[in-house]
Amino acid sequence: MADQAHMEQNGQLLKEQAQEALHKLQECAPTFFSKDRWIAALTVAVVLLGVGLALAGTTIAVVISAPFLIVTSPVLIPLGVVLFLAAMGVLLAAAVTVGLLLGVSWLYKYVKGKQPPGADQIDAARSRIYDTASQVTERAREYGSNVKGYLHLKTRQAAPGA
Repeated sequence: MADQAHMEQNGQLLKEQAQEALHKLQECAPTFFSKDRWIAALTVAVVLLGVGLALAGTTIAVVISAPFLIVTSPVLIPLGVVLFLAAMGVLLAAAVTVGLLLGVSWLYKYVKGKQPPGADQIDAARSRIYDTASQVTERAREYGSNVKGYLHLKTRQAAPGA
């Protein structure tokens, strides 16, 4: 019996602690007055009304302009294609011009010795090409002298008295 009374007392204590914690939590929580609710509801309503009007306006515009677009499409579609291609041509020309100007600017800086970005790589490639060309030239000279000696020897063997 004492255990049951003790359990009821603990249960009552836990219930009071839970209510106290809930009360503290409600005090800390932000309040949401009815005025704020009306402002939020009005804002949502105005946004939804705006979206609905925009959708309705777009639908009406499409319905009204559809016959005109159907009748004039044999002219408008080729015109649109031509205008698109002309715009792309102008953009391509502008891009190529910018690239050319950047390349000329880089080359000018390189020639003047101002070391633009990538100049060290160009110099390294130039030295590798020079080294390779020197090696090829040296080997060709060696091969040429070997061929001369070989031919001279063969001609002496072919014509010993000459």
